[in-house]
Amino acid sequence: MFIKEHHSKCSAEEKLPLAFTFSYPVLQKSIKEGILQRWTKDYSCPGAEGNDIVAQLAASMDKKQVPVEVVALVNDTTGTLIATAYRDPQVCIGSIFSTGCNSAYMEACSAIPKIKHAGLPPDSRVVINTECGAFDNSRKVLRRTRFDKDIDACSPRQGQQLYEKMVAGRYLGEIIRRVLLELHNNNGLFRDQDASELNTPHILEASFLSSVEEDNSHLREGVYSLLKERLGVESTVPERRITRFLVEIVGTRAARLYACGIAAICKKRDIKTGVVGVDGSTFNYYTRFRLRVAQAMRDIIGRMILRIR
Repeated sequence: MFIKEHHSKCSAEEKLPLAFTFSYPVLQKSIKEGILQRWTKDYSCPGAEGNDIVAQLAASMDKKQVPVEVVALVNDTTGTLIATAYRDPQVCIGSIFSTGCNSAYMEACSAIPKIKHAGLPPDSRVVINTECGAFDNSRKVLRRTRFDKDIDACSPRQGQQLYEKMVAGRYLGEIIRRVLLELHNNNGLFRDQDASELNTPHILEASFLSSVEEDNSHLREGVYSLLKERLGVESTVPERRITRFLVEIVGTRAARLYACGIAAICKKRDIKTGVVGVDGSTFNYYTRFRLRVAQAMRDIIGRMILRIR
């Protein structure tokens, strides 16, 4: 319908060029060829891993007689980096913080062993997609709580994307749900209430955290309404304050861990000033998240001029 409505003058033989944004790890062999390494964010689709996802998309479009040709495959972090560059040439990092998290940056060809002997000018630059959501899959660095471990154990992709599972929007509400459930079962939170909804995985989303933090009323009436609406519980004022406190802890941890990924790139590239282009619903709409990331960057790196857009 979109093509018919907006490109009705195209001839049957003419194919519209399409840039394909794909937010999963691929081995990119050319500008329009990428082998899917693995699905992330708990998604799964049989027959895709190990195959060229551009070729699969093209075959599906041809089958449906859709007059479109994929001319470029890009990761969403790369797209964010390039799109930000159109507005601000000082951009040095492109990043996504939504259901998942990842970042990309420009690196000199001479610093990349994989293409060091490809005959490219050593001072020319290429985009590096860090796939930082998979950081510490070896479990040697990050201090994971039992709630983090439980989320991974219940994931269809156990042992993968461990950093992402501690940070990204898809998992923030689930972390809160598991903490509240333990407090209900073992510590009397929501006492004498039917809190059975807490047993439903992913019943709380990242938007729940943001909405809780937007309530600045003395008695946390907004938190009362949220708990009633999402979980069906009648909360006391202390219970609402406990919920707010937990949300702040989980949200702050996510922001500071996310900032570590950005700071690592800055330290590697010795970036002292520049712009970080960030996109993603969780980053854009989660109250206070941007400010927490900025504060964490100052705490980690110290004085620097780095704007987050």
